[in-house]
Amino acid sequence: MAITIYMNDTTFREDGAIYTYLQTTWAGARDATTGTVTDTGGANSTGIRDGRFPGRGAGYFYSVSRSFLQFDTSTILTRPNSCQIGIYGYLNGVGRVNCVKATAVPFLNATDFDAIEGWVAGVDNSGNVTPYAAEIGSWNTSGYNYFQANDTALDDMTANSTLEVCLLGRGDLRNISPSSDLKNGLYFSESGTITGPKLVYVPSTDAVFFGANF
Repeated sequence: MAITIYMNDTTFREDGAIYTYLQTTWAGARDATTGTVTDTGGANSTGIRDGRFPGRGAGYFYSVSRSFLQFDTSTILTRPNSCQIGIYGYLNGVGRVNCVKATAVPFLNATDFDAIEGWVAGVDNSGNVTPYAAEIGSWNTSGYNYFQANDTALDDMTANSTLEVCLLGRGDLRNISPSSDLKNGLYFSESGTITGPKLVYVPSTDAVFFGANF
């Protein structure tokens, strides 16, 4: 039987988006070491974003948003057979979304914009970061999007009391400057258990038997 763990925003575990906005270069938006934190709303229509906007004259502005989630996995004592990371979409569903390991615990602040394991500024990070699931190419804005957790994610949710996740766009991950505004919205934990982020995992079959004779 599958067990569900909902993201619960507390002092030690938070979820929210961190973004840079209206930068004059792609590098300025994507390779920044600080951003603006939004961690109090129930949803964010641009929580995952690789954006380019027309500026004044012939130039452009750029914006990048990354969403961070910190699930309490302290009750998972043995490695699950499988797990899905469920994120409910909201309004925008244009870009491809990646799910990777983050390093922002215990709470989100401006300097966590690049709090991603293995992150290096100025390069394609698809081979540097630690992926937790395969990329989602089509984002559902009226239901859950499920990332199928890989072996690394299953190991981490067993070994650690917190599973830290960063959701970011394909162009952001691979350092591909966008030609348009690619944005994906999502609900955060403040929205409640109808639309909030969740882990849905199948426990290990290594059951504990009481009163059995072997």
